[in-house]
Amino acid sequence: MNNLWYLIRHGETDWSLVEKYSLPLALNNYVPLTDKGKKQIESSSSYKALKTASIIISSPFTRALESACVLSKHLNIPLKVEYLLHERILDKNFGNYSPREIIGLCDEYSEAVSRGELERNHPWESFSEIRDRVLPVFSRYSVPVGIAVCHEYVIKSITGLPEIPLGGIVETRFLGSHFQFPRLVYP
Repeated sequence: MNNLWYLIRHGETDWSLVEKYSLPLALNNYVPLTDKGKKQIESSSSYKALKTASIIISSPFTRALESACVLSKHLNIPLKVEYLLHERILDKNFGNYSPREIIGLCDEYSEAVSRGELERNHPWESFSEIRDRVLPVFSRYSVPVGIAVCHEYVIKSITGLPEIPLGGIVETRFLGSHFQFPRLVYP
């Protein structure tokens, strides 16, 4: 298997809704894109190589799914939701957190990533656990070129790239068990 994939990070998310409605952790995943986020994805859809794809697969989380819908509409490519492309799990015990506590967990997660301690015993999903969850999804597709719309930590975990901007596009080859030669091609 040697498929070309374009991994696209979703557009800017309207996180103000989390604070406004005091959403618990699980409901964060239903927050939509901002107008700026929609424009980021519309801009990403202009990357010409995306037109060679035959399918778009997406995380089920609203920010990614809304981004994938924009791409599907602009590129006229069918879309399939893939549950396992969801964002990292911040608490594998699925605790009930306030918005402030969620921000604290996200900050703690980011600090652990920067210190290289993500794989240690923490309540969140490690990069290796994300990889183990996500790679089998790509094994199910034998398309020459595909697009996957997901989240920064999902893309980081399977490519090793340090940062992916909102609406960013990573071109990479899937070789059946891993991705090879990832590079940021847009913006």
